[in-house]
Amino acid sequence: MVIGATAVVEDHGVHAARGDSRGSGKTSGERHPKVRHGVLIGAGAQILGNIEIGACALIAAGSVVLDNVPAHKTVAGVPARIVGEVGAAEPASAMDQVHESSTRNLTRAVS
Repeated sequence: MVIGATAVVEDHGVHAARGDSRGSGKTSGERHPKVRHGVLIGAGAQILGNIEIGACALIAAGSVVLDNVPAHKTVAGVPARIVGEVGAAEPASAMDQVHESSTRNLTRAVS
């Protein structure tokens, strides 16, 4: 896991193995992500730039997040897109990465 110098990672978040949370390298000052309370970040996901991941969001494994993610949303893909609501009150505590509505929406999004 790589977390940049100005990144903010709040309590009760879980970042799975081999992921990145870092700046894009194109700006100075605050250039790293802000990961809010209760976020679950799947294995190999990358969060790049000065963006905010809202509280209790879920980032699917292997996703590349380039834009802000609203609270309680599931994002997936390259680049990551919203594919549904989070299926748990706090995904990082539940550790449940499979949500039927998100899976259905992801299938439609990549078809």
